[in-house]
Amino acid sequence: MSRLGLGSVLRSAKLGGYAVPACNVFDAVGMDAVLAAGERLSSPVVVQVSTRALRAWGPARLWQLFAALVAQRQPENPFLKSSAEEVV
Repeated sequence: MSRLGLGSVLRSAKLGGYAVPACNVFDAVGMDAVLAAGERLSSPVVVQVSTRALRAWGPARLWQLFAALVAQRQPENPFLKSSAEEVV
């Protein structure tokens, strides 16, 4: 899996003239929906987590959830492929 940092994704978006959505999620259903949308559209997405959700779930559990959802997808989208390897 290749790694793409947020900076490179945003630079590509700026050069390509497109936006990258940052979607705030509160639970697994929301996170899965954001990842599914990115995969379906072959588009990068930023999964944003509120402070309240971070406190409720804890960083380790959120990270495990995110990594598991990405792993389930086996995506062709290079943006989604790399995101599970990024450090939050």
